[in-house]
Amino acid sequence: GDTGPAAIEAVRGCEAVRIFCLYPEGRVSRVQELQMVTVDSPNVFVYRTEGDTDEQAEALKRVFEDAAFMRRHSVCSINSINWARVLVQAGYYLWACQQVSPASDRPVHFVVPTGAFGNAAGGLLAKRLGGAVGRIVCATNSNDVVHRTISRGDMSMRANQQTVSPAMDIQFAYNVERLLYFCSGGDATAVAALMATLEADRAVALPPPLLHAVQDTFVSCAVSDAQTLQTMREVWAADGYALDPHSAIGVHALRTTPRTEPT
Repeated sequence: GDTGPAAIEAVRGCEAVRIFCLYPEGRVSRVQELQMVTVDSPNVFVYRTEGDTDEQAEALKRVFEDAAFMRRHSVCSINSINWARVLVQAGYYLWACQQVSPASDRPVHFVVPTGAFGNAAGGLLAKRLGGAVGRIVCATNSNDVVHRTISRGDMSMRANQQTVSPAMDIQFAYNVERLLYFCSGGDATAVAALMATLEADRAVALPPPLLHAVQDTFVSCAVSDAQTLQTMREVWAADGYALDPHSAIGVHALRTTPRTEPT
């Protein structure tokens, strides 16, 4: 819903690029749908699919596992499955830290509405690159696998729920694998074993040392639709600003997450 229109607009009319955009029926707004399906360009292909975002991601995963196919057709992803997007997002954090703490003499804390954990993974990368990144609050909607993973090490797959914040309606947050890789000190074997268990059993518990390493940087919360809509109403009444539902989740998290130091 968000990435699709932006990606299409970026490459429409490019002779050397073809873009194939998938969106789940009934899971994006009418405006977002029109931003995709009304583009008349020979290099743009848009498909409406049954199912949800997680089911789309599973289908794409099968394509990406076919290395010969990927090389033959020069395929890449435009979302945060693509590591390049996470690298770019790390730059946002580094820039923000320079604005808030030019001397890097105090940590800068962030609140991030999250679905697939790509933006938050960029924050962790920025911290490892030396940025003055302190704590990162990850705020989810009722599709709360990121919150459960961070708060208690519960990586279990549940039914994908449709919410008022559809860009975050994700149960398989594929960038969590990158989180585990960094927080395990690059132990690819251990992370591969955890992900294999998750794929086989649809649930895995993080070992306590790994969970503690995750919690050194991340805290989290889950925000209901009712809380999201109430936050939108409150901000409009107080400031005359129309928050979108995803931003409202972040604002709610900022207001309600306990803080031990200034943000």
